[in-house]
Amino acid sequence: MTLEGVSEVSKSHIQAMLGFIRRWIAAFRKQCSERALLKMDRDTKNLVTVQNIRSFKNSSMAREAIKLLASVEKKELQAVSMF
Repeated sequence: MTLEGVSEVSKSHIQAMLGFIRRWIAAFRKQCSERALLKMDRDTKNLVTVQNIRSFKNSSMAREAIKLLASVEKKELQAVSMF
């Protein structure tokens, strides 16, 4: 786009409008980012509730996972101590 034949007043209006548009776009992106973060936080809170954590904490699956991790840790410590 060339600005030949355009008055100085029009050029200044065009520059002002470009500035407005840039600020509007930046504000819109910021709002979208904030909304996305809020939605992600809300979804996470709905996905993992305190009740879910309590029920998993007391489940047999959690106990088995802890036993498995402990056995792996013991084997790794034995392997490291051999060298």
